[in-house]
Amino acid sequence: MKMKNTWIVIIILAFCACRGERWDDDLTLPKQDYTGNQLRIDGYFYSYSDNDYQIYFLYRNGTVLKSPFISSENLYSSEQEFANGIFYNHAIERKYYWGRFIINGTTIKNELWKPNTGPFEAYTTEGIILNDTTFKMTKSYRSCKPKKDREFETLYHFKKFSPKPDSTNSYTN
Repeated sequence: MKMKNTWIVIIILAFCACRGERWDDDLTLPKQDYTGNQLRIDGYFYSYSDNDYQIYFLYRNGTVLKSPFISSENLYSSEQEFANGIFYNHAIERKYYWGRFIINGTTIKNELWKPNTGPFEAYTTEGIILNDTTFKMTKSYRSCKPKKDREFETLYHFKKFSPKPDSTNSYTN
């Protein structure tokens, strides 16, 4: 009887431990190729604010690759790392650099994981395409458990750049 009670306690403890474990959000945007011409993809898009750049690479396979914030002083060296593969080797180990994007008419949406200490939460950001070299993101919300939209305006401009980092990753497939 004592052994049976021990096993019951072990099973209950294991069940409780598993129930408390949270998983990273799944991406909710569909994986689809970008076949349009609303935005150029032979380079990257950047926003600039407070002496920092935020860079997005968009790929024909619907993948988006986001850089961490880059200071103005480090932009040239970061571009060298984009071209020579150092950035990709760093990014391939960081799920929160990767995501998906879709374009429907003049609307662009991207979905990426927000880096945090717990499980990664997926966020969708939406905006409008102004022309093939400029888009403006205007709102963001949690993808899996939508709450109130966070509204803002961030303008992204295109810069021709080659070679882009590889888009191959295990997170957005």
